[in-house]
Amino acid sequence: MTIKEEIEQLRSENMRMRMLLDNIDQAILTFNSSLLIDPDYTEKVQDIFEKSSLELIGISISELLFTPSDIEQKRQDEIEATLRKLFEPQVDILVSARSKDQLIEESLPVLPTECRINTGNSWKYLSIRWRWIYENDGRLSRIILIIEDETDAKELQIALGMQQERLLSLGETSANFAHEIASPTQLIGFHGEVLGKELNQLKTETLGLFDDVNDSAGLSMAKHFQTAFDKSLQVLLEMSLAQRRLRDLHEAVRNSFRQSVDVEEFSLHDILRECFVLARTRANGLFLSFECPNNIVLRSIRSQWMSVISNLIHNACDIIHEQSEKAPAALHVFVKAERHQGQLHLTVEDAGPGVPEALREKIFEKSYSTKKTGEGTGLGLPLVRRIVEAHGGAIRVDRSPQLGGALFLVTVPL
Repeated sequence: MTIKEEIEQLRSENMRMRMLLDNIDQAILTFNSSLLIDPDYTEKVQDIFEKSSLELIGISISELLFTPSDIEQKRQDEIEATLRKLFEPQVDILVSARSKDQLIEESLPVLPTECRINTGNSWKYLSIRWRWIYENDGRLSRIILIIEDETDAKELQIALGMQQERLLSLGETSANFAHEIASPTQLIGFHGEVLGKELNQLKTETLGLFDDVNDSAGLSMAKHFQTAFDKSLQVLLEMSLAQRRLRDLHEAVRNSFRQSVDVEEFSLHDILRECFVLARTRANGLFLSFECPNNIVLRSIRSQWMSVISNLIHNACDIIHEQSEKAPAALHVFVKAERHQGQLHLTVEDAGPGVPEALREKIFEKSYSTKKTGEGTGLGLPLVRRIVEAHGGAIRVDRSPQLGGALFLVTVPL
């Protein structure tokens, strides 16, 4: 083959590679034996590194991927030396490309698979995949890097980590508070029962003193004691109801932070009752009610169903408060659970504005939220869908025919 023919062949090969790279929607870089970037890179490279084609010419791997704050000079030199060594002639040229790739990966533990770069405008987090192209004589011809911009995912991960820390701290505080109120609540309940019995006994004995009294003064005194005892017993009854509410709240908080991963049997009615106890503060005057038979028993992870039901109820309460112009007392959130042809049908309906058809799929996407910035993470409904689908079920949203707002329907095989 003449020199002219070799040049034409090389030009043709470069054109084919250029056409191939132009059709790939990934950031792909190629480096030669000098570890400098080749012109064969995809357009997405310029978007990620925020550099023009002229600015990318002659840049080395180290300049492009590593900054002094991310990697020490000694390790950077070690990486460069290792890569340069790969371009030296190989003794065994009969080794297959796959075997060479494996040998390289085994001998190159220093190569990073992720890095952080400063484009001048912002920091970006990148993932890196290394690929190798060989000459016929066994030498390395090019290094190919496939780059993925993980900045959004990394920032979300950092934000979620911070939020998780805050939630764990809040959860621990709430759990400790629930634990602290348990003993005095039990003590109030116990002494309330004793006091109730004593008051009833004292009422009977006191009024018995006036059984034979016929004069007006005696009857007036009997009526006075009757009224006083009735008022005291009514106050004691209200205290007992408050104590029971505290007891229910303690049980609900304790169970909501019991993040068990074990499968167990539990009553769906109990889960709904606990979720409604916790939702009262979120409801802020809304009318909440549920309907569920006592005999629906699930065998699953209890905390997951607490998350599913709590998220749906809280979302309904929040959207009503944000977008409804009616008085809270006139608005309703209703949850119904029933068996239907071997399936659990769980519906959560509200009297809010409803969900537009255009958003009925979008609201289940990760990080999408209809709430104002800073008020929602957009993770609640995606989590609900993931849990429901993990149980072989499905969730969809429609309009409530009874309340006029949104209707979320969860169907799961029993």
